[in-house]
Amino acid sequence: MCGWDAIKDYRFYQYGPYSEWVSRKLETLVQIEVVRETTDYYGDGQMIYKYNLTENGRILANTISNQIMQPELINRTRKIFNKFGEYSKDELEIMSSLVFLRKTDPAKNDDELVSWVKQNNPRFTEDEIRKNLNVFSLLEETYNV
Repeated sequence: MCGWDAIKDYRFYQYGPYSEWVSRKLETLVQIEVVRETTDYYGDGQMIYKYNLTENGRILANTISNQIMQPELINRTRKIFNKFGEYSKDELEIMSSLVFLRKTDPAKNDDELVSWVKQNNPRFTEDEIRKNLNVFSLLEETYNV
């Protein structure tokens, strides 16, 4: 969504869009201590992984961002992290699913998107999913498209 267009193997999986490539790279970054992985458990027994840059990761990220000669992509990426950082994991899961599905099939209307997400992730109510259709207007606001 930011414009990097670098990862081609996304598919819809249990919790929304998933990339095997991103998963493998993330594991490597954890192993070389660029990223720290922690887990949280929720009341329903669900586990969620959280990832944060280590100090070495921050240094590396700054070095890389200074070498990339595409400041607009970096700015767009920062905007999206800032804009969506305030949402819960469930909201982000729904939003990423809606965006992925719309990008996969732009002809799907909102009702079809809601139905598809509900069918593939029944733990969310239709109202919860519908509430997160605002992701499209949030993306427009973020990028002034």
